[in-house]
Amino acid sequence: MITEKLDGGNTLLHSGEVFARSASAPSAGKWMAMVKKHHAWKVREPDVYLYGEDIYGVHSIVYGAVPETETFYAFALRYADGAFAPFEK
Repeated sequence: MITEKLDGGNTLLHSGEVFARSASAPSAGKWMAMVKKHHAWKVREPDVYLYGEDIYGVHSIVYGAVPETETFYAFALRYADGAFAPFEK
C-alpha cells in the first residue's frame, strides 16, 4: 500500500493526549490546539497509539482553507506490545 506524505508535523495521539517532537511528554504547544480539540479525545485507550500528520500550521506547502476538524490525518496505529495494525487491502 502507498500513502501520501503530507506537509505537516508528525503527531502522536495517546491516552487522550497529543505528542509532537517527543513521545516522552504531551505537547503544550499552541500549534497543537486543533488536534487537541478535535482528535486527542478519540484515542483514550492506554494501549493504543495513533500516529498522523497535523497540517494545522503552514509548513512549506500552503493547502488553502482546511476545516478545523480535518487538520489531522492518521497514517499508523500501534499497540502497546509494539505491533502495528495492518492496512486494509
